[in-house]
Amino acid sequence: MNADTLFEGRGAVVTGASSGIGRALAVALAARGAGVVLGGRDVRELGSTLDAIRIAGGRAVACPGDVRTGAHLERLREAAFEEFGALDVWANAAGSGYQGPIATGRIEEWREMVETNLLAVCMASREAIRSFGPKGGHLINFSSAAVDTLSPGQAVYGATKQAVESFTRSLAKELEGQPLHVILVRPEPVLTRIGRNLQEPERRRVARSLGVSPDAVREILDGRASEADLHRLQRELPGIFLRAGTVAERVVAALAFPPPSGLTCIDVHLALPSHRDEQT
Repeated sequence: MNADTLFEGRGAVVTGASSGIGRALAVALAARGAGVVLGGRDVRELGSTLDAIRIAGGRAVACPGDVRTGAHLERLREAAFEEFGALDVWANAAGSGYQGPIATGRIEEWREMVETNLLAVCMASREAIRSFGPKGGHLINFSSAAVDTLSPGQAVYGATKQAVESFTRSLAKELEGQPLHVILVRPEPVLTRIGRNLQEPERRRVARSLGVSPDAVREILDGRASEADLHRLQRELPGIFLRAGTVAERVVAALAFPPPSGLTCIDVHLALPSHRDEQT
């Protein structure tokens, strides 16, 4: 099978496609022939993803909006059928993360994480399941390997990711016997823009662990670092961050040879990526 046509004729929705894992996965799917609907709130960055796909000869359409609203999820579904005539893959890669002590935490930040990382995943999963045709489809949800080794200040973020795991595992059991393949992805830390929400004490802590200045951390994590800068940092800081592209390639590999149904868990580690099927 030609890798460039692996997903030819298929339609995909990827939320959080403006940066990080969502962007990398959208690019990877389009490179293999899928038509991809790009969801995200940052119009400029979403346009950058769209340009990257089209310049490479891929097919995609941008659909900006807030994944926490049902109307936006409906538009993503409609765009897949209108533009590509199919919806076979739905990836919930949008995420929000704030860190800090509970005692000084901001309720609005907690609410954003719960609504984006959990409630939106529940809503989007429902939209995908209702929209997949009789041949079924692939639903991809993202947790985090960090839930096993949470650091101070990650209580609410970790809780949302633990909840996504419980939701996804239970959903796979609920869908048993149907031609629906559910994928749960648990990556170790990835260089993404989610870190732009770090408060100054957390920036200093991360800076100390990386051996760089707090200003450098801010530039890296708020998206101002170029792709070349990120690749350089990967070389200079081995064992600290995963590349978003590494996570995307593991997901694509699981999609290429899926079980007829059930749950595939993908644990993406800094040293040795792996995936396993868990039949439900």
